[in-house]
Amino acid sequence: MVEVAILGAGRFGRSMHVLLARADIDAALVRRGEAVPPARVVWLAVRDGDLREASAAVPDGALTLHASGALAPSVLPPRLRAGVLHPMMTFPGPEVAIPDVQGVPARVDGHPDALQAAIALASRLGLRPLHVTDGARWHAAACMVSGHLAELTLRAATVLEQAGLDPRDARECLGPLARTSLANVLAHGDAALTGPATRGDRTTTEAHLDVLAGESRDVYAALSRAILARTR
Repeated sequence: MVEVAILGAGRFGRSMHVLLARADIDAALVRRGEAVPPARVVWLAVRDGDLREASAAVPDGALTLHASGALAPSVLPPRLRAGVLHPMMTFPGPEVAIPDVQGVPARVDGHPDALQAAIALASRLGLRPLHVTDGARWHAAACMVSGHLAELTLRAATVLEQAGLDPRDARECLGPLARTSLANVLAHGDAALTGPATRGDRTTTEAHLDVLAGESRDVYAALSRAILARTR
């Protein structure tokens, strides 16, 4: 019997398989359609919409976790002792990068047995388990600082490309500013916000809007309004 059977060989599942091995946790990576081996914990690492179908392969009464940040344990059938373990971290896949998860917060929830198992597994991986029942808000916040922040950065890089930089230089040019700005706001909150919107400098803001177009202009305008409202 393995300790953890990960059902789902996508980017998250493959990444967690590597991290479990590094933590000396006996784990099996199970692809869709393959039989789930006997395991102390089954961890469903599939898309949210595929959870119910994937759970059909899990034996009755099995201690089962899913990795959806947004969904409740109750998305799994009552015949399972169901819970949630969702790290607040990006997993682009082992081919790109394996993140350092030491101290990374992770949402845990569910049936008492599953909750205990999720806390234990998270702790062994070096994660910091947090009992969060409101998955929708947890996952929305995660998306805002992951995919949305990445998209914003790529849009800013495109603006620099339009100013004449090649794509790699454009991304690297933004790196020091992006990392420092994020570190400052995480440490100091609202006090770390800078830029023309924080000063109510409409002249500069309008000049920026004049050179932007389409969705990038809309995003810039919306974020400028949000910053202005926060710093009034």
